[in-house]
Amino acid sequence: MAPTHHPSAQSLANFLIGDCSPGAALLLTRHVDLCPRCASRVQALGAAGVAPSELANGETQRLQPGLEVTTISGASGLGEAVYLIKAAPELALPLELPLPLAELLVLEGALVVDGKAYRKGDFLSLDDTPRKELISGASGCNCLATAHDPDGGVEA
Repeated sequence: MAPTHHPSAQSLANFLIGDCSPGAALLLTRHVDLCPRCASRVQALGAAGVAPSELANGETQRLQPGLEVTTISGASGLGEAVYLIKAAPELALPLELPLPLAELLVLEGALVVDGKAYRKGDFLSLDDTPRKELISGASGCNCLATAHDPDGGVEA
């Protein structure tokens, strides 16, 4: 099934001209790879295609039973952090893990946000979307996420 939740046209245009953070570019690249609709939009805007990058996992933190957050090394820019989130079924996710979440891309399973289901390939900007709660679906979920890092997001 193709994704049903997409980045904005402005986000895709910014991505194409390189006017987005490395973390946002990673999520957008992965979304475009999974989404025929956005892939054709990107090509129509003049891109020849974008190759998905490999992820390098950093430190994993267990925030609570059933919820793990792994830092993605080498993917964040100034003022952001990038995480891989693994959540057990029907688990409420905090909006700050340990930083305020900005964008999410569902890689596996499902995520329910204010009653709307997001499945594999679906993209969600939490900056643009009112939200009250994030709950992993019946089979859990794995998501890539960017988060705002007020301390600068500079990796050691």
